Amino acid sequence: MNPYGLGVWQTFFSKIGHVGLFRGDIAEFQPMTIVFRLFGYYAICAILFVVVALKNKKIARFEIAVTAAFFLLGAYAIKFLPFTALASLTFILKNGADLVEDELVPILQKKLGRAVDRWNNIFASRFGLGALVSLSVLCVVLLAARLIEQAREPFLLEVFPDATLDFIFKNQLPKPILSDFRTGGYLMYRLSDARGHLLHPVAIDGRTNILSPAHTLAYYSMYHGWAGWKAFIERYQPGTIVWPVDGDSPLSRLLIEGDEWCQVFDGNQTVEGYSVFTRCGADKSANHSLSPTGVRDHSISATESTRTSSHKT
Repeated sequence: MNPYGLGVWQTFFSKIGHVGLFRGDIAEFQPMTIVFRLFGYYAICAILFVVVALKNKKIARFEIAVTAAFFLLGAYAIKFLPFTALASLTFILKNGADLVEDELVPILQKKLGRAVDRWNNIFASRFGLGALVSLSVLCVVLLAARLIEQAREPFLLEVFPDATLDFIFKNQLPKPILSDFRTGGYLMYRLSDARGHLLHPVAIDGRTNILSPAHTLAYYSMYHGWAGWKAFIERYQPGTIVWPVDGDSPLSRLLIEGDEWCQVFDGNQTVEGYSVFTRCGADKSANHSLSPTGVRDHSISATESTRTSSHKT
């Protein structure tokens, strides 16, 4: 029932025990809500499942229970929606083929026939034809405006820290670069050559399929600032850290308050909201902070200020 054979079910069972399933930080493990783009498809499959289960009295209760369990998994975490689709469509096609052919198809044909007749009557008049042309022109204009907007700004700055990474590469900050789970995939894109070969590894890139439980737990400890939060950083040994200043993670504040990392890019000054940290020298107070434009501004020590004044004199 799928192009991957048994491999898709191996992935399914590995996801059942994934530690991210019991956290709320990873998007693919979020629960199904009405605002999710596939909610309509999920609702239609659920309705068809209920109708078939009620109409066909010959279906085994075990089969109904298993299919219902897949629906619950899809509602609990959207990561399981492909498995919900496989199970629900198999159930509907296997047990509801006669129902669809004998009851549903005649109803749809009757309803669609009436709808087509109504549309023909509306557009037969000049008013209806003018409304159709006007609506078509409006749709084309709106679509063109959207495409122009996408061409001017191909990345959402609230999602991808494009300018922040530009700052890192422009100033040739040391690698490897450590980022959060959401940014890892885009960071891989920016760290790849023209042929798509990754030039520098990343610590985490958003693919839960390749993350071991130990790796994921270490990341969560760092993300939330739990006991042992430095273990993930020590394992990866980054030269630069790019991290969001807002949200649930206190890592930016922990790095600022510590003595090992210095903030060289303030995410509070940008739309993206990502700060950049590099390892400090012997004296943190003597390190500079670079503005988003790359100009040294604040955090200049009193010693250097005095030295500069004496030099001018």
